Amino acid sequence: MTISYTQKMAILKSIFQQQEITQAQQEKGYLESWSQQHWYQVKRDLQTLQMYTDNSAAAANFVKSLDLIRRKAVILAFLQSNAIR
Repeated sequence: MTISYTQKMAILKSIFQQQEITQAQQEKGYLESWSQQHWYQVKRDLQTLQMYTDNSAAAANFVKSLDLIRRKAVILAFLQSNAIR
């Protein structure tokens, strides 16, 4: 079952700070370009994040290991994905 945008936002808010989510949405153009160049890394990060969606503490630990651009790219990728729960 595909999850809704509202559900995705709730998941992201349990992992990231609201400011990071807002910045990722505002920097959409740049992040999409960066993500195209680093598609494999973004795909791996997104898959890892999706594994942790039921465990926000583990997800938070994972995203803390990412640098800022990767954090924002994975936020945007998650919002644009067909995440399944």
